[in-house]
Amino acid sequence: MADEIEAAAGARVDDGVSPPPGFVSIPMAAAAEISHSKHGVGVRVSVAAEKDVAVFSTACGRLFAIDADCPHQGAPLEEGVLDSNGSSPCVSCPRHGWWFDLTSGFCEDIEDYGLRAYDVVRLDDGQICVSLSSRPQPAV
Repeated sequence: MADEIEAAAGARVDDGVSPPPGFVSIPMAAAAEISHSKHGVGVRVSVAAEKDVAVFSTACGRLFAIDADCPHQGAPLEEGVLDSNGSSPCVSCPRHGWWFDLTSGFCEDIEDYGLRAYDVVRLDDGQICVSLSSRPQPAV
């Protein structure tokens, strides 16, 4: 009965196939490319007007999203190399080799430098959804 009341009031009911509040579903073709890509291959996805993110899947299936372009000179980060730097997965800028932590967006090579990282979820039906709000930047 509570589910019916929430649905009637316009609230989202967690059905496992609808994006959570504040998230947007990426196109199924991009989701399929991410799901079937080799470990570390990034995919550029538009999630809003003039907002692209690079989405990565690790070997264990964890999903990460960061701003798609390096803040230094705009290099496409989805073309970077994915590796782990300690305990967190990182991607290198394909232009200069600077490393960005996929969890925080923090640049491993230059203090006070980074980009935005976003939460990503995979729904029961295989859809991949990216948060429209970035995670808070870590204190440096």
